[in-house]
Amino acid sequence: MHSLNIHKMRYILKSLALIVIILIFGYIFVTSVSEDSIVGGHLNYFRPVSYIPMDPPYPHMESNTKQTKQTNDQSGQSSKTNLTYPSKSIVCPPIPPSLVGKLKVNEVVHKMDSIEASVGSEMSIGGKYSPRECMARHKVAIVLPYRNRKAQLALFLEHMHPILKRQQLDYGIYVVNQADSNEFNRAMLFNVGFVEALKEANWDCFIFHDVDLLPEDDRNLYTCPDTPRHMSVAVNTLKYKLPYAGIFGGVVALTKSHILTLNGFSNQFWGWGGEDDDMANRVAHYKMTVSRYKPAIARYTMAKHKKEKPSEQRLKVLKDGHKYFNTDGLNNLQYDLVSKKQFLLYTSISVALKHVQPLALLPASNS
Repeated sequence: MHSLNIHKMRYILKSLALIVIILIFGYIFVTSVSEDSIVGGHLNYFRPVSYIPMDPPYPHMESNTKQTKQTNDQSGQSSKTNLTYPSKSIVCPPIPPSLVGKLKVNEVVHKMDSIEASVGSEMSIGGKYSPRECMARHKVAIVLPYRNRKAQLALFLEHMHPILKRQQLDYGIYVVNQADSNEFNRAMLFNVGFVEALKEANWDCFIFHDVDLLPEDDRNLYTCPDTPRHMSVAVNTLKYKLPYAGIFGGVVALTKSHILTLNGFSNQFWGWGGEDDDMANRVAHYKMTVSRYKPAIARYTMAKHKKEKPSEQRLKVLKDGHKYFNTDGLNNLQYDLVSKKQFLLYTSISVALKHVQPLALLPASNS
């Protein structure tokens, strides 16, 4: 009788241990997948994602090109590099010769006039730059959705301009400020930035970028490949791991052609969350493949800021979003242009957004 009770007790303990293990693994799985990716964003978590196997070595200059060695100062930025090319008619090399690799991210906020003096050399008004030593291969507009993030914007501008210059890009930075009293609409501001930037130049590549994300490696090239690219692969606040495979937020790169095909971003996401998963669903719907650099290269530091409360409506909007890919985006975008100001390090576009409905309540075509 005694041995039977011991046997039963062992069986119960083993069963309890198994239940505990199942609960632990279940908790890990649930916490590793965002709510948005489970509800409505069901295309995201299990969608295969291709990776660009890029871990480039530091390139060597050609024999007819002189270069002084770059070093990092205490702020993580590079000291000035002197480059001499035979002629401006030469196209810039595919891998820029002045990259320094891993960077130290400085989160000390400086005044704007100090930042302009530090990184504003050879800049054109409006945050525009084009390399003097060669003809840029890429014409890139960087679009930042913005509202009341003055400190983060200062950090971004001081950190990014030296990187973009070393990457030998013809680029411009557009800060799209939501100047109305509506809830913040990140995706709609991206659409505004796309439209307004094209009024100034025929940009062929667009980087849609959160203002609080700062790259930790300048080999993470701010260019657009043939496929949409998710750039912020490894973020410090996420322990440098993807929260789920299909994530397409933070920093993304899309060509002008990609954006027109996708009809831009949805205009329906008021408040925080959901719009990046909707864009991932658009990309999947049009049978585009998302590419990424290796996590060792595509690393970012998120600048400290107050966390936003997720919108209660985002999951419903995300769930129904696939019905309106063709009727909600660039083609129903409405806003009032409040002001457009050009500063040395960026162009500020202030707008009042308007609530809009899809042009017609019809499902997107399967073509």
